[in-house]
Parts: sequence; C-alpha cells; structure tokens
Amino acid sequence: MNIRKHWKKILLTTTALFWASCTSENENTFPTIGQDTPPAVDPGISSDSNIESSSENAAESSSSDAVASSSSEANAPSSSSEFTQVINPEESSSSAAESSSSQVSCMIDGNSYFYKDRSEKYTESQAISHATTQVQRDIAKKIGLMIQNDLKSKGVPQCLQDMQDSLERSFVALYGAPGTPIPSQYKCSDGTTIPTESYLEQKAFDEEQAKKKPQYDEKYNEVYKEETEKFNKKINDCLGQ
Repeated sequence: MNIRKHWKKILLTTTALFWASCTSENENTFPTIGQDTPPAVDPGISSDSNIESSSENAAESSSSDAVASSSSEANAPSSSSEFTQVINPEESSSSAAESSSSQVSCMIDGNSYFYKDRSEKYTESQAISHATTQVQRDIAKKIGLMIQNDLKSKGVPQCLQDMQDSLERSFVALYGAPGTPIPSQYKCSDGTTIPTESYLEQKAFDEEQAKKKPQYDEKYNEVYKEETEKFNKKINDCLGQ
C-alpha cells in the first residue's frame, strides 16, 4: 500500500517536470519585450499607411513635374520674340502679351526697285571709248557755237561744216530697256526697311567695280586731252589760223 502511494507521487512528479520543461522551451522560442525583434504591425494599419504614403509620393512627383514643365515653358523663347529680336535686337519681351504686341511683319516695298547689272564698268577700253565719244560731242558743240556766233556774218568754211556733219553722224543713240526691275527692299510694320538679297549682291558687285575707277579716270583724262588737241588743230587748220 505504501509502495503504491509513493509510486503515484513519483508519476505526478515526473509529469510535472515534463510539463515544466515544455513550458520553458515555449518561452525560449517566442521573443520577449525588450529584445531587438521589431514589433508586430497590424496589417490593416500598414495597408492604410502605404496607401497614404503612395498618394503623397504621387502628389509630390506630379507637383515636381508640373513645376519643371512650367519652368521649361517659361524659359522656351517664342518664335515671335526671336523674329522681333532679329529686327530690334535691343528690345526684349517680358511677357507673352508683350511678345505678341511686339511682333513685326515685313513685305516687299512696291516703290523701291533696282536693275541688275553685272557688266564691267571701269576697264581701260571703256575709258578710251568714253573719252573719245565725249570729245566728239564737245567739239561738235563748239563748232556749232562758232557757226552761230562768230562765223554767221562771215560765212562758214566748208571744211568746218563738213567736220561738224561728220561728228554729228558719229553719234549713235543707244536705246533699250535696262532690264527687269527687281525689288530692292522690304518695308516693315515698325517703319524699318530691310534690303533684299539681290540688292545686296548688286551693291557688293558695284563696290568691287568702284575700286577700279581711279585707273579708269586716269586713262579717260589722258585720252580726252589727246583727242581734244587733235580736233582743235583741225579746226585751226580749217580756219587758216
């Protein structure tokens, strides 16, 4: 009887020790407060926070994009302001309204034309030809005045009359259209004018030709003097002087 009583106590003691050991293992398995394990987060709260965070990030991104877009649009020059700056480089527009109001339009000026001419103007042969022609005109005019004033009462020598007739027949009138008129400039709404490309090309050609004029003038004066002396000698011989 005593053995049974002690046997029951032994079983109870063994069972208690077994449960005690199980309880100790469970306590070691789960983390305790104060350790480095992060606290558990309620899934419902986490979901709401993530949604709010995503919304705030999207709003900030959209706001940044809008600011960047506005900055780009503000810094981009308009075509009208660029055209205005070309016409009036000292003026600048500070707003879209000012840019629109400062826009300038230009069109061909119907009252301004020039004639295209690419012919050489100041060659040596031209100097000789021009000087000779001018001497003939001047001598014919001189003989006409002599006949009208000095020789009217005395009679005009035949040699002098023949000389005048010969000179007048040598004059050849040159006729012909100078060419097709070409617009020389644009007239703008702000009162300014802009030369056409064709006019600038003609102007550049004329400036190059003008560089040859000093040599042309020198040859012209030389020939004019020689031809004048020849005709004066003929006139004096005709008059017996």
